[in-house]
Amino acid sequence: MAKDSPGSPFTLEDIKRDYDALRRDFKKRDRLFDLYENLYFLEHYTDNPEEEEGEHQVTLPIYTNHINMALSMVTQKPPLINIIYDDTSKADAKRKGQTEKFLYAARYMNNTIAGRNFFYDQTFNLFLFGWGVTRTLWDPDIDERNKETDDEDERELPLIWQSINPKHIYCRPGGPRGGWRTVMFALNRPVTEIESEMGVKVKFPLVRDNRGRFARKPEDPTEVLFIDYWTWWGRDIYHAIIAGEEFIKHPTKMPEYTFIPYTIAFCIPTPLGPYPERWGLSFLFALRDSTEDLERAMSRLLRVIGMYGDPTIVTESEQPGNIDIDKRIGSVIDIKTGEKVYYLHSQGSPPDLLRAIEFFRGQVQESGFPSVSLGMGVAGASGYATNLLQEGGRVKIEVPVQNLQLAWQADNEKMLRLFYTFSRDEKLVMSGPFKTGKYERISIKGSDVKGLWHNEVVIEPKFVLDERRDMDIGVTGVREGFWSKRYAQEKYGHIEDPELEAERMRDEAVENDPRIREAAVTRRLIREGMLDPEQDMTQQGGNGSGAKRPPGRPEELDVGLRGPIPRDEYTDMLPQEAEMPMEMRMPLEPREA
Repeated sequence: MAKDSPGSPFTLEDIKRDYDALRRDFKKRDRLFDLYENLYFLEHYTDNPEEEEGEHQVTLPIYTNHINMALSMVTQKPPLINIIYDDTSKADAKRKGQTEKFLYAARYMNNTIAGRNFFYDQTFNLFLFGWGVTRTLWDPDIDERNKETDDEDERELPLIWQSINPKHIYCRPGGPRGGWRTVMFALNRPVTEIESEMGVKVKFPLVRDNRGRFARKPEDPTEVLFIDYWTWWGRDIYHAIIAGEEFIKHPTKMPEYTFIPYTIAFCIPTPLGPYPERWGLSFLFALRDSTEDLERAMSRLLRVIGMYGDPTIVTESEQPGNIDIDKRIGSVIDIKTGEKVYYLHSQGSPPDLLRAIEFFRGQVQESGFPSVSLGMGVAGASGYATNLLQEGGRVKIEVPVQNLQLAWQADNEKMLRLFYTFSRDEKLVMSGPFKTGKYERISIKGSDVKGLWHNEVVIEPKFVLDERRDMDIGVTGVREGFWSKRYAQEKYGHIEDPELEAERMRDEAVENDPRIREAAVTRRLIREGMLDPEQDMTQQGGNGSGAKRPPGRPEELDVGLRGPIPRDEYTDMLPQEAEMPMEMRMPLEPREA
């Protein structure tokens, strides 16, 4: 076993004891995580004894459908990131925009490198397990390689942002400002995988073989316990890595980190009491009992159908087995005097299982998404009632979405602080899709993001018929004078940049003005040498008609003059907004009647 480094506040045995204590505390949570995983993959009856003949256990995909539905609603649109900063000057506005692009690009590049969508993984874990965990780190090895080159294009991204499986996370509250005091990522990993990733050899006790040489014992494991350990010690953060029975990284003070890199978001949070299994409830928590009851009722209904469709036949005869039974429809059974053949059936009316099934189905809808949220109509329900049902489904994901937004905001601040701390003067070239959806390339260094820690993240879940409903609300509000067009575009039209959209609408209105278009065409003809400027002035008619077509002009120019006109062709000819027709203006506020 490796010795502890001098000055370490804790030893290897201390961390192992802490791990064992947390495993005991989290034992029930781990069992719940296994159960939720089996529910999602429809394997919750795999441990049951084999069914008897005539028995059938119904398995409904309710758990899978609800998780997938919540995922599709929340992850259809990527989150929007806004830096909260006073951008009154052009320089501040540019710095703010570059910082937002840095955050988008950092996540996009991490997703690309891993070949996964970590936003999807984080949201999946949040809804399924009730815990969504991410890790934000600065890779010192990549950072060292970057410092060896002056070519910005050759530098890699040392900033790591990943989604972590919460089944391997063990944490203890009590840190500064209500945060976590200790977080450890612990699981059994192959020895070869650890050695390849960490660049070290995992050591085991050595013994002498038959020839007297030292070698590993034959029973040495192929997998060992791997622990990534982060904890507050006083006012400092310490980090250690353990593999098997030794330190790969001794407890080290991390002065560059003012936070523990792991961020934990809960689906339905509850107070951090003594029971970790209750800290964050899964989206399936309320569905379990009602779905089990529904599956049990449907299983019994199938059994009743089987009993009535293929009932048991009773025969009475002096000699057992003397009667030849044929159960096919329309068959004839020959019996002798004194023999009887009849069906065995229960006395009384059969149970009303259909009503029980409807009851349990209603309980499932109350615990999860109603049918209308899944795109299915509700028989006998009015439009108002249908809308209320959909709103009920929307309410169920409000809290998880809010917690996701808070987790993203915390991760954004961690990314920016790490970038500023480790790469203050070294530029990184990054690329990715930003707010407008366009892929751009930026060059940025850590000092560019100084002080821009505060941010806002907006995640907009998308339900069935949301776009049509929002459009109706926005148009009605503008028509009735409740709000401006720009507000309606941003709030209900889901237009991310209303100012840019207003400029596009103004351009289209100008392009459709025949006077502006004719002047732009004439200017292009003059520039191409197809028309003499002085000749154009003398050829204009009294009705304001424009340039005549020059003889011999190629047809390609005719084609080129059709369609949108480049903005630089008519920018200086644009009238001021006060001179525009009323329908071409974009009022900031509704006009009073």
